[in-house]
Amino acid sequence: MLSPPRPRPHAVFLACALAALALLLTSCGEDTPDEPGGKGGDSPAGQSDIPKAKEPVTKQVERLDAVVAAKDCEGQIQLAHSYLGDQKPGPPTKEDCGFAAQVAKDLKKIVPFETSESKEFGTAAATDVTKGGKPSVILWLLDTDGRYKFLNFAPLGEPELSGETTPKAKRPDANAEAFVDAIRKKDCDATFRLLSSDSVLVTARNDDKKLFCKDFEGAYAAKESFFAQAVANRDAKPVLMGETDSFGFYGLRLGPETFYTLVFGTEPVDAPNENHEDFGMFQYVPAQKQAE
Repeated sequence: MLSPPRPRPHAVFLACALAALALLLTSCGEDTPDEPGGKGGDSPAGQSDIPKAKEPVTKQVERLDAVVAAKDCEGQIQLAHSYLGDQKPGPPTKEDCGFAAQVAKDLKKIVPFETSESKEFGTAAATDVTKGGKPSVILWLLDTDGRYKFLNFAPLGEPELSGETTPKAKRPDANAEAFVDAIRKKDCDATFRLLSSDSVLVTARNDDKKLFCKDFEGAYAAKESFFAQAVANRDAKPVLMGETDSFGFYGLRLGPETFYTLVFGTEPVDAPNENHEDFGMFQYVPAQKQAE
């Protein structure tokens, strides 16, 4: 399920692995609708407006280590972000456990951890781990149940939380605002350019802008989609919650009870992609959504 490691700073997301790689833009990140022009768009989200986790991410780090070691299918599924696939009530199916086993096989590259260090960034978190002296990073995003959930991991050449780089010098926050603005303007060219080359919206279409733009208009059809909600809450702006050596985590409130985490990341330094910005949008995921 994981792509081969690429030179840092970089990582590849598992997002929508259970949703057939999101062949339509609306297949991922959909949410319960907010009323157009709702209060959530009146001002940018402040720090106090960011959803709070029910427990520290370190609790999930401990559980991940334990469930992989125990080959606990249900435990692994509970730790995975709901964005990765439909999590229905009841015991996991054979198909669910097959997927969990695939992920666990990859995770054994880093589990059991020799060392781990975690840091939280609002609705996102990162954990540096080592096994055999080799560093990797685990990315977590807050799920709608109020707990951090596993999104992906990536082997890296050095610890992600080292703080040895100067992130703001190489990743303009303006790209996050530009991405949301491009969606509101229904500017397909700009939206595509501001996506990471490893966003599932890009990889599912083999980095073909024509295919992306063919599906682009349909992303606004459902009122509950991220694209439609971004238009409905025109004054809402993404707020930087924190950053690591390779990633930037932004929060975007799109209504009183709807909050998205936007993950941006840098392109490989030795393999830039001329179709995309050097600092592009990997994924947008709901951390909070309006009760049905």
